Amino acid sequence: MIGLESKNYRQAIIKKINPKFKKSFQIPLSAQNITSNNISNIPPEGIIINSPGIYTFTNNIDWNPNSDESTAITINGNNITLDLNGKKLNCLGNKLLTMGILSILSENNTIKNGTISNFNIYSIGGYLSKNINISNLTLCGLTNKDILNNPISSLFIECDTVKICKTTIKDINALGTGISGIVFFETNNTIISNSYIKNFKNNSGGCSGIVHILSNNAEISNTKIENFKTGTLPNPESPGHTCIGIVPTAVDNININKCHIRNMNGSCDDAHGISIFIAKNAEVSNCLIENIKDGIGGKGAKSTGIEVYGIKDQDSNIIIYDCIARNISAINPGDKQCAGFSAAGNNIQFIRCKAENVKVYNENMIEDITIGLGTGFGWAADIRDEFIYPAVNTMTKYCTAKNCQVGFDQFYYQNSDWCNVKSICNGIDVLNLNCSQRILYCDECSECPQGPTYKTIQNIASNNYINKIVVIYCNQSS
Repeated sequence: MIGLESKNYRQAIIKKINPKFKKSFQIPLSAQNITSNNISNIPPEGIIINSPGIYTFTNNIDWNPNSDESTAITINGNNITLDLNGKKLNCLGNKLLTMGILSILSENNTIKNGTISNFNIYSIGGYLSKNINISNLTLCGLTNKDILNNPISSLFIECDTVKICKTTIKDINALGTGISGIVFFETNNTIISNSYIKNFKNNSGGCSGIVHILSNNAEISNTKIENFKTGTLPNPESPGHTCIGIVPTAVDNININKCHIRNMNGSCDDAHGISIFIAKNAEVSNCLIENIKDGIGGKGAKSTGIEVYGIKDQDSNIIIYDCIARNISAINPGDKQCAGFSAAGNNIQFIRCKAENVKVYNENMIEDITIGLGTGFGWAADIRDEFIYPAVNTMTKYCTAKNCQVGFDQFYYQNSDWCNVKSICNGIDVLNLNCSQRILYCDECSECPQGPTYKTIQNIASNNYINKIVVIYCNQSS
């Protein structure tokens, strides 16, 4: 596990995991042990599969749970395959904390080939299990309306080796402190591939596609995430109303490759395609991030194609290469910027990346650099003290910024290099204001639950070096 900055930070992360998660992840005492390998119906109390074998749906099943905290199918054994056989498991009613399929204290199990729909808070879960394989599933329609809960389509806690392939997660319009497609919490060795996550909306908190928390050794590839939106409904339990496609938090060793993330619409907090947050040993390659907008409620925090926070005062070893971030915008950003790519921490590299059409607007959708800067490549700003630290020993090489208000911003960078970069049709090619300061803002809808907060950031940029920049003006051919 990575060395976190402080014990308090680790506790803060764990606190974000609603205690009801583990309360729900139990073997139901009243569930019936299954007696046949063919599944044609599920009683209100649910069923338990605990013997090795292949179990197959014979028809669509509408399940009507008899209590608020119910699981339709609990897998509590090893070497089990649950084949939905192209059929649907659908939850009736609107009971609190209903779950579709739970793998608990199990090994070597497969869930495949079907649709799981309309459960209240989780479609699939795994707890203290190993070697879970999920493929060819469609998970849709969580129904949670309690803002104090966290509806998550797929949640895995303290598991080892989880593979999710060719799975679609879609159409979640729920309330909660945060809604997510897939969450891994203290789970190691995870693979997500060839999957599709789309059409999420949460008015009362955050919205995210794929989340890793306190986890190691993760791969995400060939996955598309699109059409997320957050609102501004007050929620005292929510840390903010962030809208993010992929967010590894406190993760060691993650590889993200050939993913396409678009149409992230944040209301009043951050909006990002990918946010690598307090991590190390990460690689992001060949990803396309587009149409990321923050502040649709009139003001926001910031928006970024790919933002990177390494661990403060530690070697991050993070590389982003051959990625594109385009059409990134923010309305009245409290962090005074939007960015194609941003960095904070030590030893971060951007290689052959392209940022295009990155701009800040006022509430009338007019470009206004007095309220913030649309930056191709810049610093990962934050108003919270524990996350305010410079980008140190950062390399930006063979990268291009085009049609941005600022191409390359050196604010809060130290001992960093820009090598063979290209600036095309930008308002400012390179911004270097060594004695400047920026006054950041956030409120309850962002990440300042105590109310409107201001923070003055004095620029500490030093020892930065540009080794060849090509500038192409708008009246030249690009």
